[in-house]
Amino acid sequence: MGMASRGKRQRSRDRAGQWTAADAAREAQLLRELAERHLTGNQRVQMTLASNLNNVLHELHAVLLHSDLMC
Repeated sequence: MGMASRGKRQRSRDRAGQWTAADAAREAQLLRELAERHLTGNQRVQMTLASNLNNVLHELHAVLLHSDLMC
């Protein structure tokens, strides 16, 4: 099968409502913007993010304590 046939088949799939990376990226960006708009001032979300970050920092500190990197 030649390259022209593959390109034609791909275009017909895109028009048929199939998943494409570009469409998924656009939808992800839209969902990200909506989430930021609605959750930015939410105290529970802020507390959860702070807790998650704190947990990661504690784990990183523990790893560094048990490595040769900390003097």
